[in-house]
Amino acid sequence: MVNQGISPTVVTFNALIDSLCKHGVTCEAEKLVSLMEKSGRKPDVITYTSLLHGYVLEGRLDEAIVLLDTMAEKGIEPDQHSYSVLINGYCKIGRLNEALRLVEKMRNQGLKPDDVIFDIFLNALSNCKNPDEVKKIISEMRDGR
Repeated sequence: MVNQGISPTVVTFNALIDSLCKHGVTCEAEKLVSLMEKSGRKPDVITYTSLLHGYVLEGRLDEAIVLLDTMAEKGIEPDQHSYSVLINGYCKIGRLNEALRLVEKMRNQGLKPDDVIFDIFLNALSNCKNPDEVKKIISEMRDGR
């Protein structure tokens, strides 16, 4: 593309980054983000959410949380989808408390959990063997909505 004098847009970069992340090669996607920045294109919330998804798929949740903070430092506010990707990652491995902390962080940012996030928690809670914990989490989610 570049060899033919065509400069990729942010949309083009995002499509490539998302594809790389979904195929488990987030390290290559990170290189593409660097190239994107060097070429004068500014990564956006879609770029970073794709990376978050890649990190979650690779089990790199700690790095995903760092990236979430990096987004804010760069002036890119995570959206509901960004948070839902991380919340889903934590719920799938049974780390519900971390997922709830993300819901609180989301609320502090002025975002409300949507139906997707409630569904993620309900799925996770269906596997929970502690009914008191289920009641507590549902109550916390409902009260904060």
